[in-house]
Amino acid sequence: MSSAQWANIGDDPGALHALVDRIPGHSPVAVIDYLWLFPARRIAIGESVVVVIGAFAENRDQRRVITAHFTVARNRKGAATVTAHFDEHGSAPVAAVPRIVQGVLRRLGEDTDASPREEQIDGDPARWDALIVELGGAPRVEDPADGVADAESGLPHDAQHIAGVIPGTPIDQQDPSPARRTDTPAAE
Repeated sequence: MSSAQWANIGDDPGALHALVDRIPGHSPVAVIDYLWLFPARRIAIGESVVVVIGAFAENRDQRRVITAHFTVARNRKGAATVTAHFDEHGSAPVAAVPRIVQGVLRRLGEDTDASPREEQIDGDPARWDALIVELGGAPRVEDPADGVADAESGLPHDAQHIAGVIPGTPIDQQDPSPARRTDTPAAE
């Protein structure tokens, strides 16, 4: 028996880069020191992905330990439905965090034999963006007005839904609306 494989065209909200890119909605990049990315695990409804976040605490010698637990279910066509659950487990001295990460995973019932991928972010948006690209996400470009923007649409991520941009759909195939300017010259 072989496992199901899907050939999704466009953005996949269940892809690892998309899951990781949800984390700043809960914990801003500026407070993320380390991430531990655990391999996806098969479960009855699809996949389970756990990311442990070591976040800066008010005391710079401490780290807050947060888990992001994602469940990805796919329909028959392979479209993903993602459930995200974030829990903060407390804070600890920096040196104790790896041991605490293992304890948190044991309590979650996750497979602790699988080695996590450890990434140092150090609160740096450039490191965060490089990780997202390395995981398969689209590179972001700087928007002089608002900071980070989506490479495909050129719009800041927060502005995409306001402007009516449909992620994963080429701009020239989207319905122009009054909320989206089409007379702005392209950046060179």
